[in-house]
Order: sequence, then structure tokens, then C-alpha cells
Amino acid sequence: MKQFLKKVMLFLSVPIVLIGLTELVCYRDMYKKVGVRFNQLAKSKVLLMGDSQIQRLDSSLFADSTSMLASPGEPYYATYFKLKRILDQDDVKVEEVILGVSPHNFAPIYNKILDREWPEGKKSMKRYFFFLDIHNSIYFNYKDVFSPKFIELIWSEPEWGGYVVSENSNPDSVTINKIFKMHYGDDSLKYRSEGMQLEYLELLSELCEKGGIKLHLISTPYHKDYVKRINPNYFNHMSTALESINYTQHVDFIIDDVVPDFMSDANHLNSSGSKYYTSRLLEEISVK
Repeated sequence: MKQFLKKVMLFLSVPIVLIGLTELVCYRDMYKKVGVRFNQLAKSKVLLMGDSQIQRLDSSLFADSTSMLASPGEPYYATYFKLKRILDQDDVKVEEVILGVSPHNFAPIYNKILDREWPEGKKSMKRYFFFLDIHNSIYFNYKDVFSPKFIELIWSEPEWGGYVVSENSNPDSVTINKIFKMHYGDDSLKYRSEGMQLEYLELLSELCEKGGIKLHLISTPYHKDYVKRINPNYFNHMSTALESINYTQHVDFIIDDVVPDFMSDANHLNSSGSKYYTSRLLEEISVK
């Protein structure tokens, strides 16, 4: 009987080992590809980073070599590891980082984006897995290696982000209300992510300071009907964050009386707004 059990265990161990080796090879292959991309990005002089608002800025209008790394709903946690990986390369040419900072970056939605117990958090884990230091990751622990979700992770596609163009304009109240509820609708979450957002924003600032990189903070426009609905506490959260970090300049377009025809929805520029406000931004920070 013992001999039989040994044979069964040996028989079962072979596919497990093969699966493990396959996972390791796939992980190392993608990690290497990601490393090559980071090495290329390190040659850029300007990096556009943050969430989907920054994705609406037109990097082609910049004279210097500029790379767009912003992605939808990206927390500063993920942005930090992206920038750290870039600055860890051997030959770094980066001189300026343009980072999005707005009240919604401290809204309840980020509790879900940063929490792996929520569907949004699980999705984030897949999007950013290959950017992170897995030895120190809120999205990953070593028990995951022995679960089916690890297979999902190693086959996931890294979220590099990029420029987004929209031809929508003059959004209606239904569209504005939908986005407002998405950002601020669940106050039951009690702002648990506020500390982490602030912590990693501070770490981003420290990375730039250590690397001699100019950090420009940009608050792109909000639709005026969206601004009116935001609890002032969220503007205070942003002000507190700005007071705690070092940066070269904060360009605040939220206070603009933005033309509704420039807005794709409550907080995103369309193609016309993109050209206009990217040009305004370049004038403000003198990146030429």
C-alpha cells in the first residue's frame, strides 16, 4: 500500500512541478520584457504620469522626448513603482515628471482600487503586477503562488497607459452624475485609502527630489457642474497633500471656468480640450 501511495504521489508531483516551471519561465519572460520597456522609457526627458485625466494631455505637442505612462484609475502606489523602475535603470535621461493631482485622487473609489478584496482591487493586481516589488506588495503575497490566481497574474498584460482621444463634448447631467457617484458615492468606505494615496505621493516626490527631477503637479479641468457637487473636504485632502510634498509647480486648471465644449465628460478633456490645455500647460511650465 505504501509503495502504491508513493507512486501516486510521484505521478501527481510531475505535472505540479512542470506547471510550476512553466509559470516561472512565463514570469521571467514577461518581467524581462517589462524591464526592456522601462529601459527605453528611461531615455525620455519628460514623463506624463497619473490617472485617466493625464491621459487626455497630448504628449505629441511636447518638443522634448515625452512618454505617456498614465492609466485609468491609477493609484499613486502603482505610479510610484513605475517611476522607481524607470529611475533604477543604468542610463536615465528623465528631467521632468508631470503628475496628475486632483480631489478625486483622494475619493472613496481609491479604497476599492487599492483593496484586493474588491473586484476593482483584483483587477488592479493584474494590471500592475509586473511593475511591483513582489516582496513588498499590497496586491500580492506568497500564498498566491499556490492558488489559481497566480496563473492569472503571470498571464496578465501590464497596464502601460497612453494617450486617449475623445470627440464627445458638452456632457449632460446624467453623464456627470454617473461619474460623481463612481468617485464619491460610497462614503461608507471611510477614506481608508487617503493615507496610502498621500504616503505614495510623498514617496513619488522623494524619488524626484533624489534624482534631481522637476516634479510638476497638474490638476486638469473639471466640468463646472461636477465641481459644485464635490464635498470641500476632498479639496482639503488635496491641499494637505500639496503641503506635505516638494514639487516644482502646481498648475491648477480646476479653477478655470472651462468651456463645456472642451469636456468629454465630468472630468476628462476631449480632443479640442486636450490641445488647448496641453498648450496652456506648456506655457505654464515652460517645457519646450
